[in-house]
Amino acid sequence: MTFFENPNGLELLGMGVYKNTNSATAQKSALKSIADAYGPVDVQFSLSLAGVTQLQHGLDRPDQAYTGVLLIRPSGANVQIIWLAAPGNVLQARVQDIILAGFMSFAVH
Repeated sequence: MTFFENPNGLELLGMGVYKNTNSATAQKSALKSIADAYGPVDVQFSLSLAGVTQLQHGLDRPDQAYTGVLLIRPSGANVQIIWLAAPGNVLQARVQDIILAGFMSFAVH
């Protein structure tokens, strides 16, 4: 999983493809990678719809609490992961555009 931050450091993005695995294993690996990079993750709920699993979680950053969204989408023998975390108001404003662009980038590569 590769992580990115926007220049002001408020938005955190992670993307990855877990090869030859299932969604449960990819989810566990992604959550561990996030926790190792940014701190403990507190999963609040999980929802599966149209083959995509979405987890919402809390993430305590040194300056404020973040809300995170982890999307897990199987694709053949692989699993695509997109993760976004930010303060609640920023996340609400950006999540839909970033997730759509992220999954579209997987389709191109």
